[in-house]
Amino acid sequence: MKIITHKSVLTLIIIALLILGWNILSPVYAQTKLSPELRQTLQEGNERYVNIIIQLKFGPEQFHINIFQDLGVVTKVEGTNVFMRRVPLEEIIKIARQYWVVKVVESP
Repeated sequence: MKIITHKSVLTLIIIALLILGWNILSPVYAQTKLSPELRQTLQEGNERYVNIIIQLKFGPEQFHINIFQDLGVVTKVEGTNVFMRRVPLEEIIKIARQYWVVKVVESP
């Protein structure tokens, strides 16, 4: 029983719980960042790809653009908004999970 109360073991348990909590709660929280139209498109699943506008908390840096380019085609950046085309539906939640993403809306 002494091994479980050791500081390093307790620290590992706390870190594991934090990671588990993040992996469980972040997809739920990501849903709140999606516009109602985009949420409906996700639920219907009729589209394979969507065009979206991602609103960030700040102007994107190259790091953010690189992540987005791995998930779709970045067409334009205006201030804190990133415009993307041909984003696979299954990647939408991955985008919205990021803490620096404020809102994701479907674009025409």
